[in-house]
Amino acid sequence: MFSLFGRRTLVHRNLRICCQISAALGFLSVSLAGELTPAWIAISWVAWALTFLVDRFPEFQARLRRLETAAVALMLGLLFLDFFVFRFTIFIAVTHFLLLFQTIKLIGEKTRKDCFQIFLFSFLLVLAACTLSVDVWQAGVLLLMIPTATAALYWNQMAKAHEDSHQPLSALLHRRYGRMAIGVCLTALPLNLVLTI
Repeated sequence: MFSLFGRRTLVHRNLRICCQISAALGFLSVSLAGELTPAWIAISWVAWALTFLVDRFPEFQARLRRLETAAVALMLGLLFLDFFVFRFTIFIAVTHFLLLFQTIKLIGEKTRKDCFQIFLFSFLLVLAACTLSVDVWQAGVLLLMIPTATAALYWNQMAKAHEDSHQPLSALLHRRYGRMAIGVCLTALPLNLVLTI
């Protein structure tokens, strides 16, 4: 349960949207790397599209939570097979692991912690794509990741504060949070570019 006031709070919805955008950026970066088979790419994008449908059925997602232990065993088994049996490089094997983890998380229940994990694994997918190929498009994905990551971290912190306060969030306060999120995201990209230069 995300909070005392229900899973589907506005703050949680914004966090979930940020994580879905970051997942799309992770899948895009791995897709553009061109090192994975089309089946892996297709499964990833289908899972991403399905997240919008399965999010409407929280009871189904809650039942999937019981399968997480088996899913972890499957992911570790696949990592072992990729590396020792199929003889993929460690970079491909780890990328498969990340894709499978992200696929399972996207279809499953999305509490605040789950959303944060989706965001983190999206960033790891972008980094994995950077190990698979070196192209100019990676700069574009990384630039898009800066405001997306900023928004995800911001809404994660707001969601945590909302959980800790045990108070309902008023519409006025949510609008104020929204304006602050836009301001933080708009300044994140130029500030990061200045610091990088």
